[in-house]
Amino acid sequence: MKQLSTGNRSTPTKQRGAVLVVSLVILTILTVIAVNTSTDLSLQSNMARNSQLSQNVFNLAFSEINAQFENIGANQTLLVNSINSTTPLSLTAAQMEMDDTAPAGYSQTFQIDYQEGTTYLPEGYTTDAYVGHLFNFDSTADINNTGTESDQTQGVSYAGPKG
Repeated sequence: MKQLSTGNRSTPTKQRGAVLVVSLVILTILTVIAVNTSTDLSLQSNMARNSQLSQNVFNLAFSEINAQFENIGANQTLLVNSINSTTPLSLTAAQMEMDDTAPAGYSQTFQIDYQEGTTYLPEGYTTDAYVGHLFNFDSTADINNTGTESDQTQGVSYAGPKG
């Protein structure tokens, strides 16, 4: 039987460990990069969520102003009540148009504030028969316990009969 020759191999007396050190450095660098990427993704996700929540409350507040503006076109009772009131007229949940469509956790308020004095008349009305009134529609919507809020105000000019 033939024996294999092992040659002139000598057993190393000292191992340097360079490969181990380089591997650990590379692993540390990759770990730092992964942690930074994860933190960045989490931050971007929170920013996108906050932006969406802000847009939602803005839309809710502005939609209420638009709905009340259309409602006033058919029924001026709220405007007349506001003229006769010494403080801004706050609407109840039943009087608000968008309250039923607000998602859970959202809340909103709506006020009609009559600005004392007269203002210009809208086009098509004469000063002989009408007087101009200025109102502020103020709608506030927020998401409970988040600090996200939108306060929208719209000026409205109304031509009421003289007298």
